[in-house]
Amino acid sequence: MTYPRAGETYLPPEYWSALHDAANDLGVAGYPTLPLVFNSHVYANSARGVLRGFAAAGVSVRDRAVLDVGSGTGFWVDLWRREGAANVAGSDLVPTAVERLRERFPGSDFAAADITEQAPFPDATFDLVTVMSVLHHIVDEQRFDRALSNLASQVSSGGVLAVLDPLVMRGRWMPAGGESAHNVVRTLARWEEASANAGLRIDAVIPTVAFLGDPVDAGSRSAFALHRFFWRGLTSSVRGRDRLASVVLPPLAALDRTALSRTRAGLSAKLIVLRRR
Repeated sequence: MTYPRAGETYLPPEYWSALHDAANDLGVAGYPTLPLVFNSHVYANSARGVLRGFAAAGVSVRDRAVLDVGSGTGFWVDLWRREGAANVAGSDLVPTAVERLRERFPGSDFAAADITEQAPFPDATFDLVTVMSVLHHIVDEQRFDRALSNLASQVSSGGVLAVLDPLVMRGRWMPAGGESAHNVVRTLARWEEASANAGLRIDAVIPTVAFLGDPVDAGSRSAFALHRFFWRGLTSSVRGRDRLASVVLPPLAALDRTALSRTRAGLSAKLIVLRRR
């Protein structure tokens, strides 16, 4: 999947529909050009990191009404159900994805909705609203602000909005033009501004991976360059090589979990826990 190519405009419905038409696995919303085993290990580590972050922030899934926005192929819906949620609803921009989600999870409600335009379930609120690796694909800032407002409207009094996003906390060392057409990296200051405007406050920001992810955040330019060199080398070496990925990823994933337990910062995705003001 190479769309949008250089010079082409990123149109979210067309982009994500094309990905869902081409496949129905973790690569759709992960790294579509990399082997499934690569995506499986990255997702598994992200899930462990998110649950670790929930425990640290005092967020519970068990017996909660959960809404997952941008459900994609259902990885997080499945996790919340296994974690004991009382019920799980979901939404996605792509109607094909919603149809598949309804087939896979017949006991859950799913809506086709663009979170930048409207809340998926405008007449309902939820104890926990999760948005996993979705909001950095909203590249227009006004739409990003509207998305946060719509998400806030779905959070019940005393509830939590949990976002997985490649947030920059230490230093933005990415060169100009380093982001793709369908991906934007925001700073903590930008998140705080948008959250306040949506009636939310950030309670915690917790890294979910140590180094096993596309780097966006580092304490220095040289550290960023080193980790970017590692990440590009890793992804280029396993692209199209499933067997090599199946050998390389397990020890790297284990090492990442160990490193995460010993760090307060992370190079890539972070769990952002927000509550209504």
